[in-house]
Amino acid sequence: MALSSSDVSGGQDATATQYNNLRADLINHEHDGTDTALAKYNRAFSFGLIGTLATGNSQGIQYIAPQNLAAVKIWHKTTSGTATIRLKRGATTIGTYSVTSSVGSSTSFDSGSITAGQTVTLDITAASGTDVFVVLECLQN
Repeated sequence: MALSSSDVSGGQDATATQYNNLRADLINHEHDGTDTALAKYNRAFSFGLIGTLATGNSQGIQYIAPQNLAAVKIWHKTTSGTATIRLKRGATTIGTYSVTSSVGSSTSFDSGSITAGQTVTLDITAASGTDVFVVLECLQN
């Protein structure tokens, strides 16, 4: 019979097996009052392009998703002017957004599901300003 975290008392040294069970309990705890699913973590992909903005695909850093993710919110702004951006996973559009010098956000996505191993990129499809900053928040599936 496997031991669980309830088999270890406070202040007691845990055996290697008990330690591993405690660790497994922590990893498998969803933090919503049940122990039926893995813990979920927020992830964020941050893009920052400095200077006069120009249109183009796959601008700046490209990310590889470390696990299956669901896009939950995007934050964006320019330093000046406006831009239209498109976030993609592989060849599929996650969403297209109008960006201004005021911080904006959205929870609307064309396709917010990202599979482990897919590349997440930023395209600029229209630009008349400087600097663009984008953060895509995701939740691990």
